[in-house]
Amino acid sequence: MEDYLNRQPKKRARLLLVKAVLAFGLILLVVLVIIGNGKGSATWMTSMQLKGEKFTVAELVQDRVIATNDCMPEIEFLAAAVRRSLKWSGTPAVDRGTPPPGQRHVGWAERSLIGYDGRHLSWETAEQEIAILRDPLNKVHRALNNPTRDPGWDYSIIPMIGSPGNFVAKRVTAQTLGNAMLVELHATNILAAQQHLDALVSMVRVHDQGWTLVNQMIRVAIIGLAADATWAALQAPGWTEPQLQKLQQAWRGHDRIPAMARTLEIERAAGILYFDSVRKRNGGSIFSIGPGGSNSVQLAFEKVIVAPVYELAWSQGDKLFYLQCMQIFIEALRDMSKAKSWKAVRPAIDSQFEDYMRRQTGFFGYRYPMTRQIMPNILKALTTMTKNQTLEQLVLAALAIKRYELGHGELPSDLKALIPDYLLEMPTDYWDGQPLRYRKITTGTFLLYSCGEDLRDNGGSPSVDTIWEAPIWPDHSE
Repeated sequence: MEDYLNRQPKKRARLLLVKAVLAFGLILLVVLVIIGNGKGSATWMTSMQLKGEKFTVAELVQDRVIATNDCMPEIEFLAAAVRRSLKWSGTPAVDRGTPPPGQRHVGWAERSLIGYDGRHLSWETAEQEIAILRDPLNKVHRALNNPTRDPGWDYSIIPMIGSPGNFVAKRVTAQTLGNAMLVELHATNILAAQQHLDALVSMVRVHDQGWTLVNQMIRVAIIGLAADATWAALQAPGWTEPQLQKLQQAWRGHDRIPAMARTLEIERAAGILYFDSVRKRNGGSIFSIGPGGSNSVQLAFEKVIVAPVYELAWSQGDKLFYLQCMQIFIEALRDMSKAKSWKAVRPAIDSQFEDYMRRQTGFFGYRYPMTRQIMPNILKALTTMTKNQTLEQLVLAALAIKRYELGHGELPSDLKALIPDYLLEMPTDYWDGQPLRYRKITTGTFLLYSCGEDLRDNGGSPSVDTIWEAPIWPDHSE
């Protein structure tokens, strides 16, 4: 009896403790619900719609004109032919060393070809390969005279099936066109080299109205490759004014900033569809909730406690935060399209990106899991876009300078001398919104540069500014 009486207070104490824990848990859940609800995403979207924002795929593509031509079969056929005919040199590439800042090796003048696909080939082997590919290359040339703009993708399919646009085929084709150009330049066939280069520049327009971030970044990468190829081509003698004018015309009109803004609008609309589809299918069971980790205790905690709380309290806040993040980035791109300046919009982008990163760590990671899953790497995408947008301006300016030199027998005194005969307007440094920098050098060459990502004009310092590089010619006497 005495033992029974002694056990009763302990039993009551344990029961009181359990009740206290349950009560605390209930209070905590209520607090989390109150904290989590806040301003709803639907209310925010309504207010933004009154300002002209569009949040559905149907609204954003209602005026689209889907292309009836399709250049992808020729691009895919060439890529397949390349894979069948790949050859590798039996000897390793000669280590030419890292060129000094602001300088670059002239690839077509070297002893052997180091291709844009990274392969090292003797010129004889490279010429044989291009000869084998002659027919598919010609078909690609013809197809790219009228490249497919809007591919007609259905952005409401979440996720989009497969890999729309066949990005691998685009990359392989762009690299092959670059290699073919180098082969023809090495053989002093300027006309044939120009045909390959024209087609490579036209690759930038393929699916330029395909509004997915991956597709747009492929286009940005092709611009980088085409700019590199154009630099190499301009080192070759024998160009005529009409040829350079045609090439310059092909380079005009590749403004990716409005395209990137439209892409983020479509990405946002697709993100909304994804949020809603996950909620309908009980989101907590099909995506990772926490900020990381996979031990059984954490997984049980996320499944039993966090997932229900997320569904009840945090999901709308997560959706709202995603929408607000995307809105900041979209508005920054709209402003950048007008100002042509990364410097002008960088503070807003940096601030939003820092807030986004802060909300993906620790306890915040449980509140914004969907945002973490579907938010693209905006900062990297935008800096890469700005870099290659400025690179395009450097290409246009360099082509105009070459044309002026052919026509006048000397370099222009400044970039203003190129307007309007060789340039329609001053070329812009998209990093800071100022005109590109240019000056003649006493050696009969010129310095053309952008301030670069640090947003400071360092006087054309090749280690920090973005320079239109000087050529390094091989010493064939060795």
